[in-house]
Amino acid sequence: MLKEPHVNEYLDKLGENFKNSNPEVYKQGILKRAKLQVKEGQFQRAFTTIQSGFNIISLKKRYDPSYLKTFIALRLTEARDKKKREAEAKRRAAGGEKAEEVKKEDDTKHDMKLSSKFNLDNLREDIEETQKKMPEEDFENKKLLPILQEAFDLVDMLEKKKKETHKQLKRLDT
Repeated sequence: MLKEPHVNEYLDKLGENFKNSNPEVYKQGILKRAKLQVKEGQFQRAFTTIQSGFNIISLKKRYDPSYLKTFIALRLTEARDKKKREAEAKRRAAGGEKAEEVKKEDDTKHDMKLSSKFNLDNLREDIEETQKKMPEEDFENKKLLPILQEAFDLVDMLEKKKKETHKQLKRLDT
């Protein structure tokens, strides 16, 4: 007589760290769930699902030639802005102001400037912060390559859909 399967027994068979022990199966499941959410019209939820299982930055570095240029330019701009703020703080400190007050004031101005720009750039920054903590994708694993390519294609489609939606909203506002 066949025994009815139990969820806990099945999970025990998969192992302690299923995400790392069977990445192909895990990532395929994430991708399948995201595709289903896209079919249901839940684009933001699908993007969040993909983001939870894949390192989007790693995928873009591998498959999107323009992303790496943009990524490097953004980092160079951030470094230049930081140097400017530090130089300004030193200049003002030499003029008699306390260095801590100048730095605190500059940081506050910088934070206000960033918070006033709530748009796609801020969303990208949030994604980058969470994605930085994720390990790079394993492009050496040949079983993962088609899954990673498909995940990138889905991310690309979702981002294009988002841009298209924003354009439509802007047209309605004008």
